[in-house]
Amino acid sequence: MEKIKSIFLTMPCWYRWVLMGLFVCYLSAWIFTIHIARVQSEKGVSPVMPVLANGDSGEYASLSTSILSGQGFKIDGAEQTFRTPGYPSFIALTRFLSGGSYFTTTLLQILLVFTSGFLIWQMGGILFSPRTGMVASLLYIANSLVFASSLIIMSETLFVFLLVLGVYLSLKLKIESSWRMPVWIGLIFAFATYVRPIGIL
Repeated sequence: MEKIKSIFLTMPCWYRWVLMGLFVCYLSAWIFTIHIARVQSEKGVSPVMPVLANGDSGEYASLSTSILSGQGFKIDGAEQTFRTPGYPSFIALTRFLSGGSYFTTTLLQILLVFTSGFLIWQMGGILFSPRTGMVASLLYIANSLVFASSLIIMSETLFVFLLVLGVYLSLKLKIESSWRMPVWIGLIFAFATYVRPIGIL
């Protein structure tokens, strides 16, 4: 905790204020999605935010429900071979810890966006300069697609975090590093491919 506090205090003032402003925007939008979910529930709309009606979002939600109910990796009773279990398991775990709410998942996704931004800042400092890293991290966090995907049940946020974390640890890897670090990096990349198979590339 002290290390995080010291890093935060060493940030340039402008960068710190922009980050805090962006975090307030994300948090406000998250609260607004809770309000939308209540309105949808009152009007009998289904599915309810942060689950979207069409495409991947609803299937991820269904798979997490199937995992939580002990039915395995199924949608409407049918075994799924098209989806990978990484992201549905992540949703199931966060729902289990919070009593079933999807909003714990999206709140954690917001925190992952800012953690990814921090790692991007650090990588920019390693490869180019701290200022380049700061600009890159802000471009990522302020991206409208990143903002939107963090507020709904979609796998992008978790996948990007794992990918960025793996690359960051790879950049920090030294010849004299113990065998444990490459193993951890391999596991992180492996889990990333279970979140989104495109990670294999």
